[in-house]
Amino acid sequence: MDEERFKIMQMLADGTITTDEADLLLEALESAPAEPAAATGATQRIAPSQPTMPEQPTRTFVNLTLDQLIQLRLHGVDPEFIQGIRAAGLGDLSFDQILEAGIHGVKPEYIREMREAGLGDLSFDQLVQAGIHGVRPEFIREMREAGLGDLSFDQLIQASIHGVQPQFIREMREADLPDLTFDQLVELGMHGVQPEFIREMREAGGSDLSIDKIVELHIHGVDPDFIRRMRQVGA
Repeated sequence: MDEERFKIMQMLADGTITTDEADLLLEALESAPAEPAAATGATQRIAPSQPTMPEQPTRTFVNLTLDQLIQLRLHGVDPEFIQGIRAAGLGDLSFDQILEAGIHGVKPEYIREMREAGLGDLSFDQLVQAGIHGVRPEFIREMREAGLGDLSFDQLIQASIHGVQPQFIREMREADLPDLTFDQLVELGMHGVQPEFIREMREAGGSDLSIDKIVELHIHGVDPDFIRRMRQVGA
């Protein structure tokens, strides 16, 4: 235990942790149960072995190491966070899962808001995936307001990854493209085809181009300016 105290004080001296964090770690260290003394002597009675019971989830955070306490502290996982996660119905998470939740912003209020947005059956891994890719409750609500109210969880993730934001959908409609499918929106977003590109291509004489053709032209660098310059030389 002396070695662990020294490590805390060394981190404080190095500026790795604050004074408050050092106090918190020292308190946790003091409250940790002492190791049982080793049995000595020939007359020591050995108690009969008892069947091993499965460890309960509530004991996941008993006897945390110094490094684990530091990790939790750095990522904003405090006792209230753990209690809130359990109250939200995720009471069987391991240490690594709780830490992952803290890292990716999967807080108790986030879980509640996702459920209120109609995604109440998400697994822990899906909640983390949503947090990583920025699928927030407000994103889901705005996507529905933009007319995409029947998207699956995987489609929401795909939309966020490829930049298919509610604003992007609205701008596509303002560019006189109101009937784009979800797959077409994703294809446009994936290749960075913006509404102004489509408008300019139409003005350059490509009013009958399909979405696939527009994407193909964009991929190969055939933009409106290129078309105009080619026409100037009689091509």
